[in-house]
Amino acid sequence: METILDLTTGGADSEALTDTAVSGRLRTEQLLSGDPLAERLDGNEEPKYLLRNKKSGVTVAAEEESRTMEPDDQFQALALVTDVRVLFAIGTADGDRTASVSHSEMVQAKRSDEGFRTTALVIETIDGRRWTFPCKGDTAEVASVVDGLAQVWANAERLADEAEEAIETAEQHLAADEYEAATEALAGVKANIRTAIARLREVGAGAGAHIETRGERLARRLLDLQGPLWAQLAASAHGEAMAAWREGELTGRSRSANYCG
Repeated sequence: METILDLTTGGADSEALTDTAVSGRLRTEQLLSGDPLAERLDGNEEPKYLLRNKKSGVTVAAEEESRTMEPDDQFQALALVTDVRVLFAIGTADGDRTASVSHSEMVQAKRSDEGFRTTALVIETIDGRRWTFPCKGDTAEVASVVDGLAQVWANAERLADEAEEAIETAEQHLAADEYEAATEALAGVKANIRTAIARLREVGAGAGAHIETRGERLARRLLDLQGPLWAQLAASAHGEAMAAWREGELTGRSRSANYCG
């Protein structure tokens, strides 16, 4: 089995997803001791790439510390790229160790040289951690895909954040009876929600499901605001119209009186 697999093409490569052992050149290779990767996925999460190594595992480094999770001799370390995250699974006899980094946590992903015929997928996260997964072969394509996914997620989450902030601002204006200001605050909310959902749907079903859940929650808050806001604006407009009518009526009577006199 290759050390870097493109799972978007299907075929025999999917064996590593659905089984804990795969056929090697000379013998069967054991990957994990527990459940296969396919059973560790959430909902509609879509696998895209799989990387593996036999000894290096994955290293997580922060400012003052670094730790490496390595597989036992008879198992391997796997890094599964999906539309939602990168899932690391480290095979050990006492139970596999797992960790994951969601694309929304990432700052960037890149390839690094690790020595003879070995490169690594390197992921840097918002909290300052650096995840390094070495692999025989060239991880450039995988790193590019992961970095692209991270950017799309960041953009979609930013749009959703802006929509949420606008709703909170409108709620404050409504509480203060500032109806026009509340309406202005909500001007771009629907467009932001729609764009965020559309962009993550293109990434995959799992990503789409995540943003749809958030979008539905924001849409409900928007509807809860629009009802009383429109009612108040309608009442205000009616009041202004009545005041204008009365003023016109009085002005008309005054002119009639002057004319008769």
